[in-house]
Amino acid sequence: MIVFVALLGLITLLGVQKRKKEEPFLSKEMTTTVNGIFVLCIFLTHSSEYISFSGVADSLYRHFQNFHNQWIVTTFLAFSGYGVMSQIVKYGDVYLAEYPKNRLLKTLFNFDIAVLLYLVMNLILGINYSTTEIIGSFVGITSVGNSNWYIFAILVMYLVSYLSACLFRKNYVYQAVGVTVGTIAYIIIMQLFDMPSRFISTILCYPAGVWLCVYKKQIYILLKKYTVQSISIIAVILLVTYKFRYNDYIMNLSSIYFVLAIVCFNTFFTIKSKMLQFVGKHAFSIYILQRIPMIFFEHYGFMKEYRYIFVIVVGLCTILIAVLFDNLIKKINSSLFANKNIQKM
Repeated sequence: MIVFVALLGLITLLGVQKRKKEEPFLSKEMTTTVNGIFVLCIFLTHSSEYISFSGVADSLYRHFQNFHNQWIVTTFLAFSGYGVMSQIVKYGDVYLAEYPKNRLLKTLFNFDIAVLLYLVMNLILGINYSTTEIIGSFVGITSVGNSNWYIFAILVMYLVSYLSACLFRKNYVYQAVGVTVGTIAYIIIMQLFDMPSRFISTILCYPAGVWLCVYKKQIYILLKKYTVQSISIIAVILLVTYKFRYNDYIMNLSSIYFVLAIVCFNTFFTIKSKMLQFVGKHAFSIYILQRIPMIFFEHYGFMKEYRYIFVIVVGLCTILIAVLFDNLIKKINSSLFANKNIQKM
């Protein structure tokens, strides 16, 4: 498995370039590419659940997994918060008017189509889930074989952003405060219901992304002017918190600084990679659908003894399914969830 990590690292390094002055800081291209890197890391992590490990190479991969832990989901949360806030700042009330449909309902609808695919697969394979599990799976609170926690968390964050924006309108600082308070309330509620750690351990990255949008210029200037000091502070906090990430509060703090490390990197560099850009554009579908071929192959015992071939074949199947899914969803979304008011601007 470590071979795939090395290959991903090589592809990433080959794409690293010095950021030109005319290139936007935290551009859509950059954030999409970064998410492309991490969705592949998520794919490898999930693949490892369906194969047996042996040897030094696989042991190294386990160390890599322990190193990144939940950091691999942090940019998805942070860049989502950043993206939503950017749209609110850019389009204001026009964006908010269509937000419930085009952000909340659209995300839930797309996810639910994927859940239906899992239910069909379960019917074919004779895999049974309780009625409660099936009902809960449609909002991501439970699972029918799919990855679920992120969708539930991001839907709640989208709702918190919407309520905060409606409450404070043009006051973006107050909106960021509202999102932060709402996220803390979410953490408290999740803990009261004794939800798994993954539901909350990185969630503060979302409001961190909102604050990043609000103070984008100031953060950029700060990182440029005090580069050595900024890198030193980020590095020290990551090192100090590294061994204590089993604590959800410390993991949240560590995750925010991990995102800041990537933001700091983009102050001076960018990553140009058509492959990672392609993967990043299909990140949602790859994340949601990757377990379908994994479960199918595990169920029938295909290539179980050839773990590297298993990962490659499952990866190719996942990409194919994700592209087909996205093409279908794109056609449906264009008719059901078009941003008509924004398109007129």
